[in-house]
Amino acid sequence: MEPFKVSIIIPVYNREKFIENAVESCVHLPQTGEILIIDDGSTDGTLQIIRNIENKYSKVKILQHNDGKNHGCSASRNLGIIKAKYEYISFLDSDDRYLPNRFNNEERLFLENSDIDGIYGITNIVFDNQITKENFFKSFDNDICKIDDNIIPSDLYKTYLFSHQGQWHTNAIVLRKRAFDKAGLFPEGIKFCEDVHLWCRLAAKCTLVSNLNPEPVAIWQVHSQNTVLTINNIFDYCFKFLYRSLLEWALKQKEFSYDKKNDFFIGHKKMYPEESNFKTLTKFVIRHPIFLFNKFTWHKLIQIIKH
Repeated sequence: MEPFKVSIIIPVYNREKFIENAVESCVHLPQTGEILIIDDGSTDGTLQIIRNIENKYSKVKILQHNDGKNHGCSASRNLGIIKAKYEYISFLDSDDRYLPNRFNNEERLFLENSDIDGIYGITNIVFDNQITKENFFKSFDNDICKIDDNIIPSDLYKTYLFSHQGQWHTNAIVLRKRAFDKAGLFPEGIKFCEDVHLWCRLAAKCTLVSNLNPEPVAIWQVHSQNTVLTINNIFDYCFKFLYRSLLEWALKQKEFSYDKKNDFFIGHKKMYPEESNFKTLTKFVIRHPIFLFNKFTWHKLIQIIKH
C-alpha cells in the first residue's frame, strides 16, 4: 500500500509577517509530502522569506504565475492543484496554521475507504485583539468552523445551500485529486466565497465525510488585514452572486435529479425572492438559452404559473 502523503497548497500575497509560521506548522508533519507555496505577485518581503524557506526545507517548492502578477486566491490554488504530485491535497491560508493532529484521522479514513473523495474537520478561530474580534462578529456568529458529523454525504450540499448546519474552513479539508475532476477547480474572478462555491459543488458531486475528530485540526488567525474584515456588506457583495452562480451551474448538470436542482433553486430563491416569479425566471432563461432545453426550467415555470 502506498504511504499517505499530502500536497499542501499555500497561496500567499504580502504575508511576510505570517508565512513562516504557516509553513513551520505543517512541514514537520509525517504525512506532508510537499508544500507548494504559490507567490501571487507579492510586493513586500514575502518572496525573499519563502525563498529562504525553500532553501531550508526540501519539501517546500515555490510556484508563481507566468506573468508574475497577482491573480487571486482561486487562480493560485488552482495552479497548486495542477502542479501537485501527490494523490491527496489540502490547503492552508498563509496567515493560518495546522495543528499537530492535522492528518491523523484523515490518513486512517482514506486508507480504509477508497470510495471517499474528501474529508473535512474542525477549525478554531483566534483573534489578534478585541477590536478584530468585535468586527468579525458583525458578519459571523461563531468562533469555530465545523459541520455536524451526522450529515450523510448525499445531503451535504444542502448544508451550504441552506446554511443550517455549519461549514468547514479551507484549512480543514483534504481531497483526493479525482474530486476536482468531478466538480472542477476554484472559480476564478470571484473576490470572496470562491471556496464556498467549490465546497458546495464538491458536496453535490462527491463523497465527502467528517474526520470524526472532536478536536480542531487547524487555526484560522483573524487579524485586521483579513479579507473577511475588509469587505463592506459582505453578504450583499458575495452571497447573492454565489447562489445565482450555483443555480446556473446546477441546472447544467445532466445527472442531477429534479429534486436536487430544485434545492439549488430554493437556495437561490432564499437570496433572490424577487427573481422567483414567472417574469424574472423567464428573463433568466432568455439570458441563458441553454436552459430552454432543461426539463427543470419548464417544470418550475409551470409550477409558478399554477400558483
